[in-house]
Amino acid sequence: MQARLRHRRSVSRGLSRPRRLLRGIWVVTLAVSVGSTMSQAALAAGSPSPVIPSQAQVDAAKTAVTSQQSRVAALEVGYQAASAEAATRQHAVNQAAAAYAVAEANVARVAEASRIAQADADRAAVAARAAHDALGRTAAAAYEQNGSTGELLLGLLGSEGPQRAVDLAQYLEDAAGALDRQLRDATMLAGVADSATAVAQERSRVLAEAAAAQADSLASMQAELDAATGALNDLAARQRAMVTELAALQNTSEDIQQERLDGLAAVAAAKAAEQAAAEQAAREAAARAAAAAAAAAAAAATPSPTTAKPSTTTAKPSPSTTKPTTSSASSTSPTSSSSPSTSVPPKTTDPQILWAQKNPKTVAQQLMPKFGFASSEWTCLESLWQKESSWYWAADNPYSSAYGIPQALPGTKMATAGADWLINPTTQITWGLGYIKGRYGTPCSAWAMWQSRSPHWY
Repeated sequence: MQARLRHRRSVSRGLSRPRRLLRGIWVVTLAVSVGSTMSQAALAAGSPSPVIPSQAQVDAAKTAVTSQQSRVAALEVGYQAASAEAATRQHAVNQAAAAYAVAEANVARVAEASRIAQADADRAAVAARAAHDALGRTAAAAYEQNGSTGELLLGLLGSEGPQRAVDLAQYLEDAAGALDRQLRDATMLAGVADSATAVAQERSRVLAEAAAAQADSLASMQAELDAATGALNDLAARQRAMVTELAALQNTSEDIQQERLDGLAAVAAAKAAEQAAAEQAAREAAARAAAAAAAAAAAAATPSPTTAKPSTTTAKPSPSTTKPTTSSASSTSPTSSSSPSTSVPPKTTDPQILWAQKNPKTVAQQLMPKFGFASSEWTCLESLWQKESSWYWAADNPYSSAYGIPQALPGTKMATAGADWLINPTTQITWGLGYIKGRYGTPCSAWAMWQSRSPHWY
């Protein structure tokens, strides 16, 4: 089986993130110690264990993330409030600008009316002066034409009689009356024009003052808007910085947590390897002792050449104590497939493990629902692992180092599910189901992939 532990992120990706001193020490130490602990010699020499982040460090990293999330949320509330305030200020500035535009238009209109009224007043004054001058000229002309009062009396006593005097007096009266009316009209028009001009000038002054006040208000509102916009921009910059910091904290928290999991898995794998080495040494020692005992027994049972005839019987080979398998175990390269070996497996006295060794399929059926697999997937799972290992928990591929019921490559990967992966079918099946779910989704998808490859592997 081509089974691999998948890191959540590569080393190059992780190194691009902010690292603490602890992480740098941990990465270097883990790389050195994992390789050394997998060696019996290193174990015997007592090589130091990898520096694994503690659960307290993992919890502290998570707490830092939570705290930063709270700060980001609070800043977001402040940003929304500042944004609403800036919008309100902008609306007020727009209204003030519109009012100022109206005030300026009114000032311009009243100024034009004042100019027209002033022109009318100027014309009325000119007309009044003209009427006054005309009245003076008429009086002077009448005087020159008719002479003195004495001449008037002579006219009355003359040959033309008093009619001439009456006509002359009536003419003077009519002329004077006309000029007087003209003068009064012109004077009245001049007064009206002056009043209109004064009113227009006063209104223009009032409107100009109002426009100036509107301009001051607009300037003040614009300054408030600029201040609110500046505050909003500052909050936006702080928000971006805090979000960036939050992302870094999240990455660091995930890295520390993953480092702890990887470290614990490495330690478990090292312990499992140490246990396996010890068990293998014990098996080899037992085999050597048994061989020596068998040789001694055979030597003792051999008859003397002078008293015994040569034996004609041959010893029958003892039956294998292991369960043979017929499947091909998948490796990194499909061409390296071979049948799992039948080496002597480790022994245990644990009743639960012994029961699972006898009933691995029952264990698998019980565990499938925990991984979300429907009962309809059982046939595919049964066929897959029947082909891979014949459901034998000690199936060991000598060419690829694939091991166990799911044929994990290498078998030490199953240490992530339990340190007893060498002998416990439950641990092996738990890891195998997790691998299938993570890589293929369902047992039937894994079985289909197995069937599509030649030689078969998944």
